Amino acid sequence: MDYIYIHLLLNHIPILGGVFGIILFLVGFFRKNQSLINAGLVSLVIITLVTIPAYLSGEEAEELVEGMAGTSEFYLEEHEEWSEVALWVMVTTGILSLVSLLMSSFHNIRRWLHYLVILASIASIILMVVVGNYGGKIRHSELRENVNGAVNQEKSELKKPDHDDDD
Repeated sequence: MDYIYIHLLLNHIPILGGVFGIILFLVGFFRKNQSLINAGLVSLVIITLVTIPAYLSGEEAEELVEGMAGTSEFYLEEHEEWSEVALWVMVTTGILSLVSLLMSSFHNIRRWLHYLVILASIASIILMVVVGNYGGKIRHSELRENVNGAVNQEKSELKKPDHDDDD
């Protein structure tokens, strides 16, 4: 298996797993069910641990897809930039989740940690969706136009006419 395959295999887990983890956590949070809260927190820790090899395999996969026909350098760079931000927010989510699990006897502190986990999880999911959006456009040219048919920034930059100062 190469890094491209590993990256494609793992890169959906942070998005879908993050949604699963936060839903599980929120159901437990609103129902005041500690077992569901803990299951959601454990899920978020596991998702964080899977996010790290997804990110690292992406670094290696980038080297393999650069220069391939049909690869968008613009979306490759955007994907890379946003993935680093998303990684750190997801790591923060995982750390907050782990600390919350370990602080079971400190109810007041744990309650505040739960609020932070909710905020960090939502931010993680949003960022992971942005990363996935850019990632999909790296090789899928059919995704590079928005629903209105407007040309994206990369295509419009390619179509700019050259102007000579000799006129």
